[in-house]
Amino acid sequence: MTEVLTAEQKLLKIQQQSKARQAKFYLAKKEALLAKKKEKYHLDKEANKPVVKAEEPIISDLKNLLNSAEFQETTRVHYFNTIKSLITLLDATSLIDLVNYIANQPNKLIKQIDNAIKPDGQPYANNSKLNFYKIIPRLMKITGMVLTKKSNELYHLKMEEYNYIYQLENQEGTHQVLPTLNEYIEQVNKMYGAESERALIVAIYAEITARDDFSHLHIVASKKDTKDKTKNYIIVNKTTSTIIINEHKTASTNGALEQKLTASLAKRIRKHIEKNNIQYGEELFKQERLSPIISLINQSLGLTGGISTIRRIVVSDVHNSESSYADKKELAKKMGHTLNTATIFYKNT
Repeated sequence: MTEVLTAEQKLLKIQQQSKARQAKFYLAKKEALLAKKKEKYHLDKEANKPVVKAEEPIISDLKNLLNSAEFQETTRVHYFNTIKSLITLLDATSLIDLVNYIANQPNKLIKQIDNAIKPDGQPYANNSKLNFYKIIPRLMKITGMVLTKKSNELYHLKMEEYNYIYQLENQEGTHQVLPTLNEYIEQVNKMYGAESERALIVAIYAEITARDDFSHLHIVASKKDTKDKTKNYIIVNKTTSTIIINEHKTASTNGALEQKLTASLAKRIRKHIEKNNIQYGEELFKQERLSPIISLINQSLGLTGGISTIRRIVVSDVHNSESSYADKKELAKKMGHTLNTATIFYKNT
């Protein structure tokens, strides 16, 4: 007798048969199906995988160079990012070409950095340009390359320029108001006494506004005693005194700085020599460096900075007066830099 199935039973039976057929098919084709599924997964994964651009050889070389040097990680990262930006700016393709270009083409490189434009068309920030000039001597040192004295001075002056601009941009409203040169000298004389050594040091810097170049002034009787070009001298005789600075920051481009002192200052120097029993061949001042002394003097007067503050006072006096262009240019020459540098660095505005 044939079993009569209800509609629900018939549907259930069909489903069971279908599952059985599916199971039988899967078992028969299991290996092929798994292989196909695995292949499809692999293809999908590769299709969605990001394309990694091959690293340029110069970047690989830069990483290896910095990894071979002993730096803190933060320093290494900063150096890498700055040099990489410089590479992008110059479109450099090898580190050797880059350092040779830095060494041999300082004027061209300075022009490129000063006029640098980013890929988005915006100019590089002054802080970025400052970092470029800071990294140049470090990169040369790491690679073992040596800059000529002239090239080093050019890069250093640009670094000073952008450092000054950066400081101005980040210290708006904190610029100190400087006294005039006469006011400054009067304040020093009042604080320490007009016959004091500190007042004499300030008087010399006020008359010859050099950098920290008076620490080792060798006293001689005549110019024939100044043959050693690695030393700085003060020629002292009965009536006059002349200072000769052979070793200074811009000596390779500007030569030795030589200036005859005023009669009044020469007289003060002779009195200082007699009072302290200083002999010919000895140094006018015994201190290793005078900059810390100037800094203490300025601090006692409520000013910040050291010798650079005196330089700014002197330049401000000339540039804020009706002095001629020739006078301003002559002062810049005496200070061992260009008129443009004087305007940028020291003018008290």
